[in-house]
Amino acid sequence: MGESRVVVRQAVDLADAGQYESDIGAELTNDVVIEELADAPHGTPAERWNWWIGSLEVAYGGYGRFGIRQYRSR
Repeated sequence: MGESRVVVRQAVDLADAGQYESDIGAELTNDVVIEELADAPHGTPAERWNWWIGSLEVAYGGYGRFGIRQYRSR
């Protein structure tokens, strides 16, 4: 459950930054995030998030700061 919270926090940060909306021309919603992560190859929530963020980084640049570098479960 904790790893999912980290992904949610990063998604909120991405939405707040306005970069996705500026680049894509659409609002970043929960449905968008869920759909994009569902398209990612199998993996943990953080791995799926990083896959999507990596795709955005390649396409538009400037998304690396929203990646999850390390997640430690307790």
